[in-house]
Amino acid sequence: MKWSVHEILRKRKCGNFSVADSKDFELGVDNVSDGEVFSIKGFSPYCFDYDSDHFIFVDVSAGDSESPFLYLDQYERSTKVLVVDRCFLSDYFNFDEERIKESAGPLFVFSIGRCGSTLLGRLLKSFGFFELSEPDILTGIDFRRDDFRVKQIAYLSFLSFCFDSGKKLGDVAVKFRSGSLYSTRVYANLFPGSRFIFLKRNILDWSRSFVDRFNFDANMLISTLRAGWFSVSCMRKNGLNYLVVNFEDLLNNPENVLSPIISVFESSRLDNDMLDLALSKNSQKGTGLDKPISVSLEDSRVSEFLSELDKVKDKEMRKFYHL
Repeated sequence: MKWSVHEILRKRKCGNFSVADSKDFELGVDNVSDGEVFSIKGFSPYCFDYDSDHFIFVDVSAGDSESPFLYLDQYERSTKVLVVDRCFLSDYFNFDEERIKESAGPLFVFSIGRCGSTLLGRLLKSFGFFELSEPDILTGIDFRRDDFRVKQIAYLSFLSFCFDSGKKLGDVAVKFRSGSLYSTRVYANLFPGSRFIFLKRNILDWSRSFVDRFNFDANMLISTLRAGWFSVSCMRKNGLNYLVVNFEDLLNNPENVLSPIISVFESSRLDNDMLDLALSKNSQKGTGLDKPISVSLEDSRVSEFLSELDKVKDKEMRKFYHL
């Protein structure tokens, strides 16, 4: 079958924040009617099944999502799954790699987490960007970077998102999970003409936030910082058009941060009421990340992290994070 549609009988994701997988759903039989015409309208890419070579779409339009985590919204609101063969989808879009390369690419947002990427995404959406907030079909693609299909999977995913939303590729802003930092090298290669943003934060406040929400230990925190430094180094080495944004600046001077970013939209204007509304909202309310997971701040774990951080010898990395 080139494509099929299935009712979701049961959802069985192992955890709300685990990466989207085709095994997240128990599906009913194919219920495509005779003569039914293929369409992805009203569906969005959820994940790619590398074993079967199929795209997994769900009946949740990314343009209608108000969630800071698209993958979670897709999982919770979906009732149907559309399974599409990769080669069929390529033919459907009359896929032309060179045409995509010549078009304006998306805006990519990477961060070390807990430093305002969700807020930035909300602000970008307010100013006309079509925000894709953590789409899992693009998450962790770095682990598959040697797979010959990766380039086409990424391009077809973007085409699918744009088709459903009616937006152009250059109007798309993609915010990635903090665990996707190494995929910077993939998107630097696929979209070298795109714009990239990297967010960071005062290290002490950042570490406290991570410990408070996720109970990260010193090794996990340092690994995240190393991954962030890899991401920024990749942007530098590839000569990308990138901007480093400090969380504190985003909160205190959003106009100064946003002005160079939204200047590409002639119709966009910095509106103080719009900024105040976005800044006043809890960007992660209702997701499970808007309240502490641990009972109290574990100062001992933060102290342990700062002690281990002092042992990091990479001078350029230390300079970048102001250590």
